[in-house]
Amino acid sequence: MYEFYDHQEHPALGQSPFDAYHQGIVQTGSRPSRLIPYDENFRILTLPTTSKGTAKVISNQGVKINHLYYWHNSFRNGSIEKTRVNVRYDPSDAGFAYAYVRGQWVRCISQYYSIFHGRSEREIQLATQELRQQYKQHSQKFIITAKALADFLEGTQATESILMQRLKDGEAKDILSTISSHEEIKSESSQKTTSVVSETESLQSQKPAEIKPYEEFW
Repeated sequence: MYEFYDHQEHPALGQSPFDAYHQGIVQTGSRPSRLIPYDENFRILTLPTTSKGTAKVISNQGVKINHLYYWHNSFRNGSIEKTRVNVRYDPSDAGFAYAYVRGQWVRCISQYYSIFHGRSEREIQLATQELRQQYKQHSQKFIITAKALADFLEGTQATESILMQRLKDGEAKDILSTISSHEEIKSESSQKTTSVVSETESLQSQKPAEIKPYEEFW
């Protein structure tokens, strides 16, 4: 069905969508240099960052993002310490963050990784709100720390809102996993097709035989 209508003349184009697409390829080329590969670098660049976009490298601690310190061994370099680096964090997994060091993105590990790994940004936010509310009721001054968050998440204090968020995060991860698997299959398939048709005549020869349409939809 798709191939049939793809080769029928469209009133807005004055030709079929198939011809319009390949005419553009013939006239301007495929321009592969303008394609942006969906790779790890692209994925990191599309992750959110902090309000400043950078974080200071603290000696023996790393970079601080959303109350948590993240570490990578490249921070041991004296020329890196006390400098500000671009950072990104994964909203679906607080166990990891990324820092741009010496021209490349490096993956950093969080404090209390075993606890924060797999926790979403939203769950951390809810836990932070709950902690603040608890200490507010006791009229105590409280500063959010990674240890306080880790103890809260590891304990049995999780409220209904946090438990509900965990269920939502689990469902979202299942969907993303399905999408990623589908994209991998498409990528493998596209790699097998490397030839590009460059002449209009050869494109025209690929048209299917004329078929009488059952009904026009435009």
